[in-house]
Amino acid sequence: MLSVIIPTFNRAHTLPRALDSVLNQTQPADDIIVIDDGSTDETETLMQSSYPSLTYLKQNNKGVSAARNHGIKLAINQSRCEWIALLDSDDEWLPTKLEKQQALLMGLAERSDVIVDFRGLPNGTIITMTNTAPDAPFGGFPDVAADPGTTGQVMRFVVNNALLSLSPTDELRDPVTNAVTNALTAATNVQDLVVNPADLDGFTVAVTNLVARELALVEEESALICADVDLAGNVVQLPLFTPVAGACQDAAGNVHPTALPFAPKAAVLGTVDTAGVPTVTLWSDPIVTNVNANGTGAQSAEQWNLWNFTVDGHPIHVHLVKFKVLGRYAIGGELGDGSSTVSASANGVEAWEDGWKDTVITYPGEVTSIAADFDINGLYVWHCHIVEHEDNEMMVPMCVGVAGVDCPAQLF
Repeated sequence: MLSVIIPTFNRAHTLPRALDSVLNQTQPADDIIVIDDGSTDETETLMQSSYPSLTYLKQNNKGVSAARNHGIKLAINQSRCEWIALLDSDDEWLPTKLEKQQALLMGLAERSDVIVDFRGLPNGTIITMTNTAPDAPFGGFPDVAADPGTTGQVMRFVVNNALLSLSPTDELRDPVTNAVTNALTAATNVQDLVVNPADLDGFTVAVTNLVARELALVEEESALICADVDLAGNVVQLPLFTPVAGACQDAAGNVHPTALPFAPKAAVLGTVDTAGVPTVTLWSDPIVTNVNANGTGAQSAEQWNLWNFTVDGHPIHVHLVKFKVLGRYAIGGELGDGSSTVSASANGVEAWEDGWKDTVITYPGEVTSIAADFDINGLYVWHCHIVEHEDNEMMVPMCVGVAGVDCPAQLF
């Protein structure tokens, strides 16, 4: 479900253009919601007479942000939409806007190839790509935007005709009529490009590991400090107790009934045993993820189950390969027989995950299953794609191939 939200105030003269541009999309929206922010012109009459099938609500004048938020809440609660597109009532969309946008759905921390058309810009033109989001990923809301003089600058382009040479895909035009003279070879105009997602409903990875590889995302706990919550709800340190095997005990070996090792200290990676218990693996530890260990290639396609024991979602990136997202299930929710493996289904696969991926969001309290064919031997890593996490132990090496041959023996 995709809902389009259009806030408006006294724009009866431009609103039809905006609405018609949505109604004429090559990929229609499921719901169009117009929030009238207390207009005193002919907006209400226009909606009732010309667009009676659309959702129209009028509220007291509260400002465009309140009107937009009202529409979003309505779309979520009433229409149960998955996607929201915003349009101002004095603006309009090109006919393929929704089609192109939905063809390029991305998950968090993923990448997409972008085509930038610099044709027609004067020589020496400078274009700067900026970051208007905050520098910090978890600063709350509202947050401070990146500094436009430093961290807000991502990339700069300088148009330089002297560096260009004529190629068959360059557009040639008649100097008199301005008509394209090489239509058969000229590159397609950027505004006419349509990227359709491949039909991959039936594609599979022929997994060769009989038992899925169980990997963990873990909140590392303190090895020195035990903490508890007092009657007032305050977190307090218990100096007479120390962490032992996930619990807290004193010098006499007495285990505290409610205290726990202070956490989280850091998010880390690791493995999971057959009882569903994680073990931490740090960057400097011996390699434990060794795919195609015999080097024959007969066991290079694997299913990985990523157990997220943390309280956060993490975008996990696997180097070398593209993979298929098989599904998700709750930790401890569907195994039943005590087994740590499961035959994953399409349940839990998001709309943007229908195809080859190199990054997947692992949600807290869930196991995310992926399948990949590690077809090139060598030393690689898998890690969380949040920079602060991959720089602080949420990255570990993995070997594809034979220890001592494809990867240095001293790493094992």
